[in-house]
Formats: sequence, C-alpha cells, structure tokens
Amino acid sequence: MSRSGPLAAGPVGAGEHAPDFTLTTFDGGETYTLSELTGQVVVVNFWASWCGPCELEAVELEQTWQAYRER
Repeated sequence: MSRSGPLAAGPVGAGEHAPDFTLTTFDGGETYTLSELTGQVVVVNFWASWCGPCELEAVELEQTWQAYRER
C-alpha cells in the first residue's frame, strides 16, 4: 500500500525538518504550504467536533494565537 499526504514520510524527531505539505482551509478559500511558513511558528492540530477535550483545548489555542499573532 502506498501512502501519500502529510504523514507519508512517517514521524519526525525533535530537531528534524517536517516533510513539506499543503493544507486547505475548511471553506476552501486559502491554502497553506509548510515550506512557505519558514521562520514562523506553525501549530497543526487535528481535532473532532465531538471531542470534549478538543473543545477545551480550542479555547487555549485561540488565546495563544491572540497573544502572539502580531509576532
């Protein structure tokens, strides 16, 4: 079986570069490519609408983004 997509390269260890990938926003309006964000902090968080802990985490992620978005 051939794997494709962001996880095709397998896990990445600390200090290693992540494989390049492109993600599209939910509304399809924008795409983001990891290599185009070099030098910026990037958080990729996978969640589900039915996940209780994910809801709690979303608040913290939003607060962090608000605090650091200008940097």
